[in-house]
This record gives sequence, C-alpha cells and structure tokens, in this order.
Amino acid sequence: MLDRTHVEKMLRLNGVSPTAPDEEIKSVLISASWHLDDVKTAIMVLRENTESKESRVDTFNKVFRKDEHLKPEMVSSLLGIEMNIDPESVETRRKNKGVLNIYEVVRLVVFSVVLSMLAILFAMWYFQVGFFHFTSV
Repeated sequence: MLDRTHVEKMLRLNGVSPTAPDEEIKSVLISASWHLDDVKTAIMVLRENTESKESRVDTFNKVFRKDEHLKPEMVSSLLGIEMNIDPESVETRRKNKGVLNIYEVVRLVVFSVVLSMLAILFAMWYFQVGFFHFTSV
C-alpha cells in the first residue's frame, strides 16, 4: 500500500497540489515512471478521507463502460436530475444488427456485377483486346 505522505511529497516536488484534478496527478506520476496500477492506487489514496478511511473516487472509469448500464441513482447523482421512466413506454424489441434484407442483397449484387463489368471493359480497352483490338475496326 502506498503512503499518502509519500505521494503528496512526490506531487509537491513536481509542483502539483494533492487536490489537483485526477488527470493532472496521473500525468505527473506517469511522467515520473510510475506503473499505471500504482498511479490508480495513489489517486485512490489521495482521495481517501483520513478520519473515516472512506475513499471518494471522482474518475470516469467506472461510469463509462460499454458493458454496464447506469442505474437511475447514478444518473441522478451525476447530473443532478431525477430520472423517472415508465417501463411501458420503453420499447423492448431489439433491432437486427448485421442482417441484410433481400433488397440490400440485390442492390449489392447488381452493383458488384456492374462494377466488375466496367473493370473488364476498361482492361480490354487499355490492353486493346477483344472488340477494342485495332483489327476489329
């Protein structure tokens, strides 16, 4: 475990207050060749209440993850607004992601055939082959 006084001394030597934003503290400690896990631990130690030993974490790492949903209490505490959503008003069906319907498949096939025909005609013209050959005129 890191000692709070050691972290505070390190920050003061680099001209940063222990009450500075987390990103500033993080950049100073990383530039001092600290490991990323040690930096996170140091920030947690700095945000810890010295009397009750409760930690107060102000980072966004917990909030913005793709696989977790925010609870209404978390939204309320972050934004300061109440969030009351009627469960019947929320649409629960999921969209089919990555599935093409028949019209999209037909358009894709037609586009690829036309593009390949144009490429073949251009190659025949460039190399003077087929009906672009000089003797066929």
